[in-house]
Amino acid sequence: MGEIILGNKMKKIWKYISIGLIICGFTLPLKVRANDEKHTPNACIIISTEDLDMMKKAVEYVNQQGGEVVHIFPTHVAIGYVSKELGLSLIGKYTIENVYYQYVDPNLVKRYGEQAVSGVNSWNANFAPGTD
Repeated sequence: MGEIILGNKMKKIWKYISIGLIICGFTLPLKVRANDEKHTPNACIIISTEDLDMMKKAVEYVNQQGGEVVHIFPTHVAIGYVSKELGLSLIGKYTIENVYYQYVDPNLVKRYGEQAVSGVNSWNANFAPGTD
């Protein structure tokens, strides 16, 4: 009986450790990378599609063109590294609506739902210049 309880406690402990490592694994590299001056500016990419496959194509296109998408909030928000020159050339391709380098008003994506608003809020809180 005691062995089962210990087993359940260990499972819980490993569950919390795993969740913590996953969170650190996703957010720590982004924060470190955001402070690395050798990389192009952070960018919040707004994508106007409801289709996950189309979003994947947009993300692939950004990466193929020399940008780097590091976080996505399906299907409307991607966060990554995109030079301002590249950002201008992306708009209008593969349903890429706009590329922002500053604070983004969450009301701009409200029509896309809570996931998009969460993505923009994440951008604003963690990566938008001047929001440290």
